[in-house]
Amino acid sequence: MDVLRARLEVIERLVGAGHDDPTNLVARLNKVNSTVSSVLERNAALSKLEAKYNQCRSLLECGSELKLEAQTMQIPAKAEVVLASEDYIRELAADLRRIEELEKYVNSPHYDQAAKLREAASQVGDQSHNAKIQYEQLATRIARIVDQYHTGVNVLSELFLQSDQILSQLEAKVAGLEAARL
Repeated sequence: MDVLRARLEVIERLVGAGHDDPTNLVARLNKVNSTVSSVLERNAALSKLEAKYNQCRSLLECGSELKLEAQTMQIPAKAEVVLASEDYIRELAADLRRIEELEKYVNSPHYDQAAKLREAASQVGDQSHNAKIQYEQLATRIARIVDQYHTGVNVLSELFLQSDQILSQLEAKVAGLEAARL
């Protein structure tokens, strides 16, 4: 039941059900028709199915002429029609078997999880975006700290060189005074 409900929601979104603009129904129907036409053009199997359906439409819709003909047709004539359509009926049965085999793929349990996974993917995307922003902020902060470190090391190096020069000058004066005293 959930599968049918999910499919109904998808179809309603595609058809545009629930829109507040009922005046534009013709435009929406034209859009749906063009979408169906493009899908049929891209999918040979669906195109073939539509052609077969169009061939059988009069039999399936049971118009007034066919009802009258079916009522007046005798059993041997009906049997002759069925026998004449034997190849088509066999092909249709094979197609129906293939459709039945593929039904498990259409009714996949993963289809039900698609909406949940979309929400989870959206959350992961949001988290990833937030992490990226935090990474950029951290990278900027670390670059500032590294620049401050280099500036501090340069200042300390200059102070060390100046203090070394001062100590060297003082040692030279002390050595000169000691030499003069001796």
